[in-house]
Amino acid sequence: MTHSRPGTAPPAVRRGNAWRGKGELDIAIADYNEAIRIDPNFAFPYNGRASAFYDKGDLDRAIADYSEVIRLAPALAAPYNNRAQVWRDKGEFDKALDDANEALRRDPKNGVVYSARGEIWRMKGDLDRALADQDAAIRLDPQSPLPFLTRGDTHRYRGEFDSALPITIRRCGFGPTTFRPLSAAA
Repeated sequence: MTHSRPGTAPPAVRRGNAWRGKGELDIAIADYNEAIRIDPNFAFPYNGRASAFYDKGDLDRAIADYSEVIRLAPALAAPYNNRAQVWRDKGEFDKALDDANEALRRDPKNGVVYSARGEIWRMKGDLDRALADQDAAIRLDPQSPLPFLTRGDTHRYRGEFDSALPITIRRCGFGPTTFRPLSAAA
């Protein structure tokens, strides 16, 4: 269930989101806990709390809450992608790829997920698959700088510095006056 009864848990979720946005993670978690107490079958406070736990570096609790979001709202792609990023940060690349694949099964035109999966492939050492996913992300969302940045990183990991820099500079809006030599900064 992704929707709560009107006027019940959503205000606590909105407060939690606001506190999280201000970096007040413990207060945010308290509000998410209140929303869960009010409606334990409402997926969104678990998602918010998972993000707050992730921001605090409590990866195991983040995984547990993203898993609960998936149980409550299995059709959504985002919680699979979010949990994939936590698995990635834990170095559990196969689990991360499983979740990224599930996210893409639910939303096959999601450039963010392709970009994220490309990062997982890169971290796993499969640079060809990383580039393929980053290219897919660029095709799906050519206005987003993220896949261009991750693609540039992958070229850099391949030692292809001549390919990495132009991709990143061209897409992210850097111009010829953006950089200056270090000696000029003194």
